[in-house]
Amino acid sequence: MLLLLMKAAAFSQGKYPVAKAYAYSQKEISGINRKVMDKDGKIIRGKNTSTHYHLYLECYAGKEIVVDNVWINGQTYKVDVKKTESPVTVSSGIKGVKTNQSETLVPQTSNNVMAILPGDVDEVKVDKKISKLIKNNAVLFAYSFNGKKYYLAVNSLKEITPEVNQ
Repeated sequence: MLLLLMKAAAFSQGKYPVAKAYAYSQKEISGINRKVMDKDGKIIRGKNTSTHYHLYLECYAGKEIVVDNVWINGQTYKVDVKKTESPVTVSSGIKGVKTNQSETLVPQTSNNVMAILPGDVDEVKVDKKISKLIKNNAVLFAYSFNGKKYYLAVNSLKEITPEVNQ
């Protein structure tokens, strides 16, 4: 499921800085029928759904990486990175209705876990090899480790239960 492309000599097995990547998509369904005004003042219907991405990298203890950007479904994004505790769970179901529904996105681990938060759309020039990785994978992380650039690809995003707003 994971593909690691390195521009430097390979580390021995088990010495990669990233132990595992987690990539999820979650639809958010609005309970309100949004109305939006176009540039001519005409009222049009807005989207009732949006997609949120939950991306995490699990790094071995003592391995510090810098995440430069991420490609999701071919689109490049700048990222914010936040260290987080594991396990990582997300609530699912209807917002505002008390339920105990949650899904575990990252299991308990002694490794460091980083939440990768996609931000603004970005423009990054890449060579043909990286372009092919972008095209053939749902998610591609670009990160630096010890001054070298690395890429980590995830074939597909796992869809989790939609979040429904009232």
